[in-house]
Amino acid sequence: MVCMAIEGAKQIDGGNWRIFDSMIKASNSNLNLNTTVDSISKSGGSYSVKTTSINDLGEPATSEDVFDTVVLAAPYQYADISMPRDLLKHTPDKIPYVRLHVTLFTSPHKLGGALFGLKEGETVPSTILTTLPQGKVPEDGGDNGEAGLAGFFSISTLRPIKNPKTGQKEYLYKIFSPTEFGAKQLSILLEATGKHSFSREISAVTDILAVPDDLSIIKPDSGHAITWIYPYVWNSYPEERPRVTFEEIELARHFYYTSGMESFISSMETMALSGMNVARLIVNDLLNLGVDEKFQELHSAVPGQLVIEKKAEL
Repeated sequence: MVCMAIEGAKQIDGGNWRIFDSMIKASNSNLNLNTTVDSISKSGGSYSVKTTSINDLGEPATSEDVFDTVVLAAPYQYADISMPRDLLKHTPDKIPYVRLHVTLFTSPHKLGGALFGLKEGETVPSTILTTLPQGKVPEDGGDNGEAGLAGFFSISTLRPIKNPKTGQKEYLYKIFSPTEFGAKQLSILLEATGKHSFSREISAVTDILAVPDDLSIIKPDSGHAITWIYPYVWNSYPEERPRVTFEEIELARHFYYTSGMESFISSMETMALSGMNVARLIVNDLLNLGVDEKFQELHSAVPGQLVIEKKAEL
């Protein structure tokens, strides 16, 4: 489903990071960038957090701070934070992620139709999705795993663009694949081989390639079939496996976890929603369980209307 959702994406001008940057500024929080959390331990009724950062001299500097509440806002298996075995009442399960190759590139060539069994002159769709042949399952799909012989999950033509160096009209493409999408596959996809002779099986093509094996030499005016390319590999989203339950939101008293939804879906939007829910739980804890004694004194000393205003402030 993730690979099918390849069109209509939106972004903030200047980068989506601005959303979270604005959230932090609005919260008036102390932000420590370029700081690594090394360990968390229990110190009385609070948590002691040790961190390492780089000082003005470029040297590592360690510090230790004590907090009433800790929120782990990253998948536990990737957090790499040292904790005593008895710190957490519940340890999150390790989640298997899909290792996805995303290839963004530009080219003056349109997608060729021969690879998809189309006749010359037939229009190639701007979005192409693949599935396994009948009788195939992901485990026996060959080197390409879940993508089978096609070698990719989806290819989309994002939009036409203008080459800033040559002024030529080009196209921006995006490919999702389980393995690297290299020079041979790209040449065939664009019908940019020397003899324009194709086989429906990529491995059978031996023609001269118009995309160099060394993709790093590609430039906007280098004359190659591709004028810009950006490959990216990451653990993008979880493998969808049946689950009976999801992770606990509170791994220990006052130790919250926003990534419990990761076993179902991984996205900025869902993690922001999870963070909002955790923030609400923390506020409820402060208001109802007497953690903040000063607030409890205020609660008993002022009229109900002021208490409502105080809750809204929190």
